Amino acid sequence: MKKRSKKIKSKRNIGPLSYLEMGGVKFNEGDYVGAIQSYNKALEEKPSGAAVHILLAQAFIELGHWERALREYDRAIDYEPDYYNNYIERAWAKYILMDYPGAIEDCNQAIDLQPDFTLSYKVRGIVFFVGIMDYKKAVDDFNVYLKHEDKDSLILAYRAEAKICKGDFTGGKRDALRAIKLNSDMWEGYYSLGAYYYYRKNYAKALEYLRKALKINPDIEAVWGNCDRILAIMMRDVPLEEQRN
Repeated sequence: MKKRSKKIKSKRNIGPLSYLEMGGVKFNEGDYVGAIQSYNKALEEKPSGAAVHILLAQAFIELGHWERALREYDRAIDYEPDYYNNYIERAWAKYILMDYPGAIEDCNQAIDLQPDFTLSYKVRGIVFFVGIMDYKKAVDDFNVYLKHEDKDSLILAYRAEAKICKGDFTGGKRDALRAIKLNSDMWEGYYSLGAYYYYRKNYAKALEYLRKALKINPDIEAVWGNCDRILAIMMRDVPLEEQRN
Protein backbone atom coordinates (compact mmCIF):
# COMPACT_ATOMS: atom_id res chain seq x y z
CA MET A 1 0.00 0.00 0.00
CA LYS A 2 1.44 3.30 -1.08
CA LYS A 3 1.89 5.96 1.54
CA ARG A 4 0.07 9.14 0.75
CA SER A 5 2.63 11.79 -0.09
CA LYS A 6 2.43 15.00 1.87
CA LYS A 7 1.99 18.16 -0.06
CA ILE A 8 4.71 20.69 0.59
CA LYS A 9 3.40 24.21 0.60
CA SER A 10 5.73 26.54 -1.19
CA LYS A 11 6.61 29.82 0.47
CA ARG A 12 4.89 32.85 -0.94
CA ASN A 13 7.16 34.72 -3.30
CA ILE A 14 7.44 38.18 -1.78
CA GLY A 15 9.59 39.48 -4.62
CA PRO A 16 12.86 41.38 -4.43
CA LEU A 17 13.46 43.90 -1.69
CA SER A 18 12.90 47.53 -2.53
CA TYR A 19 15.87 49.89 -2.37
CA LEU A 20 14.46 51.33 0.85
CA GLU A 21 14.15 47.89 2.44
CA MET A 22 17.60 46.89 1.21
CA GLY A 23 19.00 50.05 2.77
CA GLY A 24 17.49 49.02 6.09
CA VAL A 25 19.01 45.54 5.83
CA LYS A 26 22.45 46.95 5.05
CA PHE A 27 22.18 49.50 7.86
CA ASN A 28 21.34 46.76 10.38
CA GLU A 29 24.30 44.73 9.13
CA GLY A 30 26.63 47.69 9.69
CA ASP A 31 27.19 48.29 5.98
CA TYR A 32 26.50 52.02 6.14
CA VAL A 33 28.07 52.79 2.75
CA GLY A 34 25.82 50.17 1.15
CA ALA A 35 22.82 51.60 3.04
CA ILE A 36 23.56 55.07 1.67
CA GLN A 37 23.80 53.68 -1.85
CA SER A 38 20.44 51.93 -1.48
CA TYR A 39 18.74 54.98 0.02
CA ASN A 40 20.04 57.15 -2.84
CA LYS A 41 18.61 54.62 -5.31
CA ALA A 42 15.28 54.88 -3.48
CA LEU A 43 15.39 58.65 -3.91
CA GLU A 44 16.10 58.24 -7.62
CA GLU A 45 12.90 56.22 -7.91
CA LYS A 46 10.89 58.61 -5.73
CA PRO A 47 12.66 61.94 -5.17
CA SER A 48 10.31 63.22 -2.46
CA GLY A 49 10.00 62.05 1.12
CA ALA A 50 11.51 63.25 4.40
CA ALA A 51 11.88 59.73 5.82
CA VAL A 52 14.57 58.65 3.34
CA HIS A 53 16.62 61.77 4.06
CA ILE A 54 16.43 61.02 7.80
CA LEU A 55 17.63 57.47 7.13
CA LEU A 56 20.47 58.83 4.99
CA ALA A 57 21.44 61.23 7.77
CA GLN A 58 21.54 58.39 10.30
CA ALA A 59 23.82 56.36 8.02
CA PHE A 60 26.15 59.34 7.54
CA ILE A 61 26.29 59.79 11.32
CA GLU A 62 27.40 56.18 11.76
CA LEU A 63 30.28 56.99 9.38
CA GLY A 64 31.09 60.16 11.31
CA HIS A 65 30.07 62.42 8.40
CA TRP A 66 28.11 64.98 10.40
CA GLU A 67 28.21 67.70 7.73
CA ARG A 68 26.60 65.34 5.20
CA ALA A 69 24.06 64.31 7.82
CA LEU A 70 23.21 67.96 8.44
CA ARG A 71 22.44 68.48 4.76
CA GLU A 72 20.08 65.49 4.79
CA TYR A 73 18.28 66.90 7.83
CA ASP A 74 17.91 70.20 5.95
CA ARG A 75 16.22 68.34 3.09
CA ALA A 76 13.95 66.43 5.48
CA ILE A 77 12.81 69.70 7.05
CA ASP A 78 12.17 71.16 3.59
CA TYR A 79 9.66 68.32 3.05
CA GLU A 80 8.23 68.32 6.60
CA PRO A 81 8.68 71.80 8.12
CA ASP A 82 6.04 71.18 10.79
CA TYR A 83 7.41 67.91 12.19
CA TYR A 84 9.12 68.71 15.50
CA ASN A 85 11.35 65.63 15.69
CA ASN A 86 13.22 66.63 12.52
CA TYR A 87 14.42 69.79 14.27
CA ILE A 88 15.75 67.82 17.24
CA GLU A 89 17.61 65.45 14.90
CA ARG A 90 19.18 68.47 13.18
CA ALA A 91 19.85 70.21 16.50
CA TRP A 92 22.02 67.29 17.62
CA ALA A 93 24.01 67.41 14.39
CA LYS A 94 24.55 71.15 14.86
CA TYR A 95 25.63 70.55 18.46
CA ILE A 96 28.25 68.01 17.35
CA LEU A 97 29.46 70.53 14.75
CA MET A 98 29.63 73.17 17.54
CA ASP A 99 26.95 75.38 16.00
CA TYR A 100 25.44 75.98 19.43
CA PRO A 101 23.18 78.95 18.52
CA GLY A 102 21.82 76.94 15.57
CA ALA A 103 21.17 73.94 17.83
CA ILE A 104 19.31 76.12 20.34
CA GLU A 105 17.24 77.64 17.53
CA ASP A 106 16.20 74.18 16.30
CA CYS A 107 15.29 73.07 19.83
CA ASN A 108 13.19 76.21 20.27
CA GLN A 109 11.42 75.46 16.99
CA ALA A 110 10.67 71.90 18.12
CA ILE A 111 9.31 73.16 21.44
CA ASP A 112 7.11 75.71 19.67
CA LEU A 113 5.69 72.93 17.50
CA GLN A 114 5.27 70.40 20.31
CA PRO A 115 5.81 71.73 23.87
CA ASP A 116 5.29 68.27 25.43
CA PHE A 117 8.12 66.60 23.51
CA THR A 118 10.55 66.21 26.43
CA LEU A 119 13.54 65.20 24.29
CA SER A 120 13.71 68.81 23.10
CA TYR A 121 14.46 69.97 26.64
CA LYS A 122 17.09 67.28 27.10
CA VAL A 123 18.96 68.25 23.94
CA ARG A 124 18.66 71.98 24.59
CA GLY A 125 19.83 71.45 28.17
CA ILE A 126 22.92 69.60 26.95
CA VAL A 127 23.71 72.43 24.52
CA PHE A 128 23.34 75.01 27.29
CA PHE A 129 25.44 72.90 29.68
CA VAL A 130 28.28 71.65 27.48
CA GLY A 131 28.32 74.13 24.61
CA ILE A 132 27.27 77.50 25.98
CA MET A 133 27.96 76.87 29.69
CA ASP A 134 24.78 78.66 30.75
CA TYR A 135 24.22 76.52 33.82
CA LYS A 136 20.99 78.14 34.95
CA LYS A 137 19.26 77.52 31.61
CA ALA A 138 20.72 74.00 31.53
CA VAL A 139 19.25 73.22 34.95
CA ASP A 140 15.87 74.67 33.94
CA ASP A 141 15.72 72.40 30.88
CA PHE A 142 16.97 69.34 32.74
CA ASN A 143 14.28 69.95 35.37
CA VAL A 144 11.56 69.77 32.70
CA TYR A 145 13.04 66.63 31.15
CA LEU A 146 13.66 64.80 34.45
CA LYS A 147 10.06 65.31 35.55
CA HIS A 148 9.18 62.74 32.90
CA GLU A 149 12.43 60.72 32.69
CA ASP A 150 13.61 60.72 36.30
CA LYS A 151 15.85 57.66 35.91
CA ASP A 152 18.12 59.11 33.23
CA SER A 153 21.37 58.83 35.17
CA LEU A 154 23.44 60.74 32.61
CA ILE A 155 21.20 63.82 32.71
CA LEU A 156 21.13 63.60 36.52
CA ALA A 157 24.93 63.72 36.48
CA TYR A 158 24.87 66.67 34.08
CA ARG A 159 22.34 68.50 36.23
CA ALA A 160 24.47 67.77 39.28
CA GLU A 161 27.49 69.45 37.74
CA ALA A 162 25.42 72.35 36.38
CA LYS A 163 23.94 72.94 39.84
CA ILE A 164 27.39 72.83 41.44
CA CYS A 165 28.76 75.30 38.87
CA LYS A 166 26.00 77.78 39.70
CA GLY A 167 26.49 77.38 43.45
CA ASP A 168 23.73 74.91 44.41
CA PHE A 169 26.08 72.49 46.15
CA THR A 170 23.43 70.63 48.13
CA GLY A 171 21.28 69.96 45.06
CA GLY A 172 24.33 69.04 43.00
CA LYS A 173 25.56 66.50 45.54
CA ARG A 174 22.09 64.97 45.80
CA ASP A 175 21.85 64.55 42.01
CA ALA A 176 25.36 63.10 41.76
CA LEU A 177 24.66 60.49 44.45
CA ARG A 178 21.39 59.54 42.77
CA ALA A 179 23.10 59.22 39.39
CA ILE A 180 25.70 56.87 40.91
CA LYS A 181 22.97 54.84 42.62
CA LEU A 182 21.11 54.43 39.33
CA ASN A 183 24.25 53.55 37.35
CA SER A 184 27.43 52.81 39.26
CA ASP A 185 29.24 51.92 36.01
CA MET A 186 28.93 55.45 34.59
CA TRP A 187 31.93 57.75 35.10
CA GLU A 188 29.96 61.01 34.87
CA GLY A 189 28.32 60.53 38.28
CA TYR A 190 31.67 60.15 40.04
CA TYR A 191 33.03 63.13 38.11
CA SER A 192 30.14 65.31 39.31
CA LEU A 193 30.66 64.20 42.90
CA GLY A 194 34.36 64.95 42.52
CA ALA A 195 33.41 68.44 41.31
CA TYR A 196 31.26 68.91 44.41
CA TYR A 197 34.12 68.08 46.76
CA TYR A 198 36.52 70.22 44.71
CA TYR A 199 34.33 73.30 45.08
CA ARG A 200 33.92 72.51 48.78
CA LYS A 201 37.76 72.39 48.99
CA ASN A 202 37.79 68.81 50.21
CA TYR A 203 40.55 67.91 47.77
CA ALA A 204 41.24 64.41 49.07
CA LYS A 205 37.60 63.42 48.54
CA ALA A 206 37.52 65.14 45.16
CA LEU A 207 40.57 63.17 44.05
CA GLU A 208 39.02 59.93 45.31
CA TYR A 209 35.93 60.31 43.15
CA LEU A 210 37.78 61.61 40.10
CA ARG A 211 39.99 58.52 40.25
CA LYS A 212 36.85 56.36 40.37
CA ALA A 213 35.71 58.11 37.20
CA LEU A 214 39.07 57.40 35.56
CA LYS A 215 38.92 53.75 36.58
CA ILE A 216 35.73 53.43 34.52
CA ASN A 217 36.93 55.57 31.62
CA PRO A 218 40.65 56.40 31.57
CA ASP A 219 40.42 58.33 28.29
CA ILE A 220 38.80 61.52 29.60
CA GLU A 221 41.50 64.19 29.42
CA ALA A 222 39.52 66.73 31.45
CA VAL A 223 39.43 64.37 34.43
CA TRP A 224 43.19 63.82 34.27
CA GLY A 225 43.67 67.59 34.11
CA ASN A 226 41.50 68.13 37.18
CA CYS A 227 43.40 65.43 39.06
CA ASP A 228 46.69 67.18 38.26
CA ARG A 229 45.22 70.50 39.38
CA ILE A 230 44.08 69.03 42.69
CA LEU A 231 47.43 67.35 43.31
CA ALA A 232 49.18 70.65 42.68
CA ILE A 233 46.89 72.37 45.21
CA MET A 234 47.49 69.62 47.76
CA MET A 235 51.26 69.76 47.29
CA ARG A 236 51.23 73.55 47.60
CA ASP A 237 49.81 73.19 51.11
CA VAL A 238 52.42 70.65 52.18
CA PRO A 239 55.63 72.04 53.72
CA LEU A 240 58.67 71.73 51.47
CA GLU A 241 60.44 69.40 53.88
CA GLU A 242 57.54 66.94 53.78
CA GLN A 243 57.42 67.11 49.96
CA ARG A 244 61.07 66.04 49.82
CA ASN A 245 60.38 63.10 52.07
